[in-house]
Amino acid sequence: MSRRGLLQDLSRADSEAVDHRTEIDPIILELNQLRLSKGMSLAALARACAMKRQQVSRILAGGTPNVGIGTIRRIAEALGTSFSLSEVDKL
Repeated sequence: MSRRGLLQDLSRADSEAVDHRTEIDPIILELNQLRLSKGMSLAALARACAMKRQQVSRILAGGTPNVGIGTIRRIAEALGTSFSLSEVDKL
């Protein structure tokens, strides 16, 4: 899928999910790298974004095939950053 196609998919409602194994991997990897660079445990991140540790762990390990944009934003904000569709185009 082209980046334009990806952006069109991502610009749909936040509740829609995208298969990140092929399209979102760089974002997931970047979020996990940010978590590691901050020295934040999975448990602390899970608490910060009001999710279960196992759920956050699966997402950041690439084990969740469909991650909604809202979930990505929630994790990003818990890490003290933001997520915008314009960043996806740079990947």
